[in-house]
Amino acid sequence: MLRAVLDTNVFVSGLKNRKTPPGQILQLWRKNKLIVITSPQLLAEIHEVFMRPSILSYLNQTPAIMDEFIKLLIRTTFVTAQEFIEVLNNS
Repeated sequence: MLRAVLDTNVFVSGLKNRKTPPGQILQLWRKNKLIVITSPQLLAEIHEVFMRPSILSYLNQTPAIMDEFIKLLIRTTFVTAQEFIEVLNNS
């Protein structure tokens, strides 16, 4: 299965419009056809960006909805250093 590390901008753009390439990438992830790899630092950056008033307004979302999205990312994308090493060794 394809694995990818996505930039914060891909998440913002993909949530804004599902028909764009970033939106299509997020759809593949949601359908379990793509493994998204993150780190604690990337998750913190995504959270910080999503909580900006300008981004909340741009996405027409509330902090609570964006918190739920972050929780989904944490549950489905975080890879520990050991897991990452195992992925590299099995590739």
